[in-house]
Amino acid sequence: MTSKPDAALDAMRPVLPAELMDRASTFDPAPRLARLSEAGPIHRIEHHDEPLWLVTSQDAARRLLSERAATSDLSDDEMVGPANLLLIAGHETTTNMPGLGVLALLDDPEQLSELREDPDGLMETAVEEMLRYLSIVDTGIVRYALEDVRIGDVTIYEATR
Repeated sequence: MTSKPDAALDAMRPVLPAELMDRASTFDPAPRLARLSEAGPIHRIEHHDEPLWLVTSQDAARRLLSERAATSDLSDDEMVGPANLLLIAGHETTTNMPGLGVLALLDDPEQLSELREDPDGLMETAVEEMLRYLSIVDTGIVRYALEDVRIGDVTIYEATR
């Protein structure tokens, strides 16, 4: 019996380059994951070449580290957790959204046709709409209506999720 991952690779063979397929079928992430697990996030920060909180930058992780140095109110765990979340969430959303956008366009040929006819005029709006429509992080954020709102024929009542 063929496993699902093997069947998926077999299905992709005709359309993807042989070199890429060979890499996909032999890639084993286990050794890398084991090394990362052994190091642990605190270990990596403590053994960095320079104190990370002394490096100034505009990104959120550096601001968090700067805040820790300035106030000493955050523990190492409180500092590392959000930094890891930012790294993982940023990577996942960035790598998944383009593919989901293409899939959404392929699923709606009319929208794809309109975008092809006027890419300069529609691309910015299309990207914004795809980010809204395909939000891959919406399951982690619970939103509630702050007040009753009527949209068309539908009323969304206060405190409704």
